[in-house]
Amino acid sequence: MAVRVFLDGLNQLGVSMAYALPKEVFEITAFDQETSLARQLKKEKHVSKVVTMVADGAKAADIIILNQPVDLLSMHYDAIGGRIRPGAVLIDTSPVPLFAGRLAEKFITPEVGFVSLVAGLNLDYLSKQPFHHTSAGTDIFQNSMIAVSSPSRSHKDAETIGVKIARSLGAEAIFMDAAEVQAACTRTMLIPRLAAAALTNLLADQPNWREDRLLASSDFYLFTEPLMGVFDLEHPSLPFSENRDSMLMGLDLFQEEMDNLRALLAAEDSEPLEEYLHRAMTSRAVWQDQRARNSFKDADTHDKMPTTREVYSQLLFGGLSRRQREQDE
Repeated sequence: MAVRVFLDGLNQLGVSMAYALPKEVFEITAFDQETSLARQLKKEKHVSKVVTMVADGAKAADIIILNQPVDLLSMHYDAIGGRIRPGAVLIDTSPVPLFAGRLAEKFITPEVGFVSLVAGLNLDYLSKQPFHHTSAGTDIFQNSMIAVSSPSRSHKDAETIGVKIARSLGAEAIFMDAAEVQAACTRTMLIPRLAAAALTNLLADQPNWREDRLLASSDFYLFTEPLMGVFDLEHPSLPFSENRDSMLMGLDLFQEEMDNLRALLAAEDSEPLEEYLHRAMTSRAVWQDQRARNSFKDADTHDKMPTTREVYSQLLFGGLSRRQREQDE
């Protein structure tokens, strides 16, 4: 008998899951406010059934996968929490697993499993519009990793099912603490978006904005593109209350780094600035190569003691508690 999966939300991840989950194993039901999209997926036989009420999809499912903006999570947990049958598993794909875990504590019973899956997508998809269904793809999870985390209260099968879903999508599962996942998403998702907002407002408020906007380069376009994917006018998915402290700490360090860069620019000797930029470009190139190969084993060695700031950054941002292990199916 096929495993009944309910996809609550057909954004980039939801549509990609409809594409990627093997139909010989999973029977997929879908819900999205854009009903025409759900019906199109059914017509193309990527899903078996479409529902117009989220509670209807949840109550009949073995696995419920939430693909909703952060600002809509509470509403969806409230709508489906009392409808999920005991023994089913709820999977949340949002970049705020700590927040999602608290919602699970509030709205679902202990007999329902809960696990968070946060995907690091295939490198080819990172340049596409995030979260929108038009950026979905059949291979979006291929050659990628999915971070798996779950609260201790969740029943023991939840993590196992989360790993199996990740592998069914074509990704490698990596076990991480929920706090570490949320902090990583803050640093690599929210801080760039806030920086984009700051630069846009800075330029738009200047008297020469008329000339700037006429001659704005591809660098400006790419730097500010994150604004269009996240600060949606209808759903501004920025979890302020959940991430405020982490965002403030990240912005403090970012501001300190900008001060360091300003000092290098102001100095008469250009060699330190060239070394600074070279180090940044090298780090970017190494990351891109690692992401393309889905291999993150660092071969770097450190022949000097870290600075006080480096130690502080490491303690502040974490990275020391990552645990990766293999789990038998």
